[in-house]
Amino acid sequence: MQKVPMTHGRIVIPAPMRKKFGLADGEVVLDDQGPTLRVLSVREAVQRAQALAAPYLKGAGSLADSLSEDRRAEAAQELGNA
Repeated sequence: MQKVPMTHGRIVIPAPMRKKFGLADGEVVLDDQGPTLRVLSVREAVQRAQALAAPYLKGAGSLADSLSEDRRAEAAQELGNA
């Protein structure tokens, strides 16, 4: 744990910590859980979101393929109505 400076609502993350966690300017996600505020890398936040969504997506197939199929069907319907 390390105390870091905070001025005008801005928190300064020391360079060694940014390097250790692979953080670049503007690449953090804040996660507030009760009395705790966590700073996550974008990569970590995406991995957590994917892990949370995974149980609901089992057997759903490719979401990208499903979206493409929906878009093709909508385009075909629009062409039919033109």
